Amino acid sequence: MTPPTRAGASSCLAWTSNSGAVIRSEQVEQFFAELKRRRVIRALVAYGIAAFAVLQIIEPVMHGLHWPDAVLSYARWPGRST
Repeated sequence: MTPPTRAGASSCLAWTSNSGAVIRSEQVEQFFAELKRRRVIRALVAYGIAAFAVLQIIEPVMHGLHWPDAVLSYARWPGRST
């Protein structure tokens, strides 16, 4: 994105993306307001807290039960053991 420039007679800032589309600060504010209205941000925070809690519980349990380290990688990303 290029640095902000004034967009015509409008009082808001505008950015030009690599594709040439103009993104106005009003649009960004509206986008985040819509996310807030739909409670998307709240859900993301809740999922993050839940994931953190699960990992904090699984790690000492797996060490106490002498499970292999691969168990923690399965807990982080199911189906992927790297």
